[in-house]
Amino acid sequence: VYFIGAILAIVGVVFLVLIPEKGNHQGKVKTSFNADVMDGIKYMYQNKSIFTLFILIVFTTVFAHPFQFLLPIFARDILKVGEVGLGWMMGAIGIGAVISTLVLASLGDYPRKSYLLLGFMGVLGILLGVFSFSTIFAFSLIILLMLGICSTGFNTMSNTMLQSLSSTEMRGRVMGIMTIAFGLAPLGSMP
Repeated sequence: VYFIGAILAIVGVVFLVLIPEKGNHQGKVKTSFNADVMDGIKYMYQNKSIFTLFILIVFTTVFAHPFQFLLPIFARDILKVGEVGLGWMMGAIGIGAVISTLVLASLGDYPRKSYLLLGFMGVLGILLGVFSFSTIFAFSLIILLMLGICSTGFNTMSNTMLQSLSSTEMRGRVMGIMTIAFGLAPLGSMP
């Protein structure tokens, strides 16, 4: 699996290199990394929609997404299904992620993205609460499938909205800051 993952990563890099560049890069001014980050933070703070979305993403990243770090404990101590059961649990999340991706792709340019995003976030919180009390393996698998749908749906919608709300010249900076924010997930797993 690691070799397949490595090969697919290399294939991805090759395809990225093959993408032709567009636009005029002659008038670009070179700036420092710190200046770009600060410009991105200022831009996000000044744009109320982007800043609100950023806060929602950080909140969800820190408080909801770390649930996967606890799955081995649920598999061993609560559901008592061991490693094989843990594999089924992770698989259920993965199947939910695929379902979410296919459904969102079929929606096209859905006009009510913000409602869909808030729906995913709300249902994600409810499902986490329900999962935390579940002691039945089959029921837990169903909840985890739905968690995969909501978690991936939230991530996809938030990224889509961030990119569509950001101006062309600031989009890279905003997405870079969001990548840093996604790195905060382990902070939520410590408590």
